[in-house]
Amino acid sequence: MSDVSVVCWLKGDLPGYMSALERGWSADNLRPAAAAEELAQIRKDPEQFVASLDHRQGGGTPVTLPDGSTVPQLPGFRRWMWDGEFAGSIGLPYIELTTDAANVASLRVIAKAGGVLHEEFVKPAALGGAKSLRFRVNLA
Repeated sequence: MSDVSVVCWLKGDLPGYMSALERGWSADNLRPAAAAEELAQIRKDPEQFVASLDHRQGGGTPVTLPDGSTVPQLPGFRRWMWDGEFAGSIGLPYIELTTDAANVASLRVIAKAGGVLHEEFVKPAALGGAKSLRFRVNLA
């Protein structure tokens, strides 16, 4: 994230996000303590907190599970959604796309987007029973 982006987030978006956390909203609906932990991180070092939302190569702050154990963070990034004010957040480690194996036009588009074949499967009969392909596009 560039310095200009960080400044924009800090001056505009971060106060709205903090207000939502203070009102009890949390990106982690399994651990109520996560909101207070994020507020503490923001108050300690706002620039570092905003930078921590982008970890496209993985290796960000470990994720704390409800039982208190931690696991490595998947590659991805988190963005805030706005509707005049803070409305929620979304996180993405990668995008998965599926298409029928015979759909040449979609295969070309997926290839141009950097799609990597992840799985071959057959759709259920109720959905046509066609041979299909699942691709992943990394967001790094």
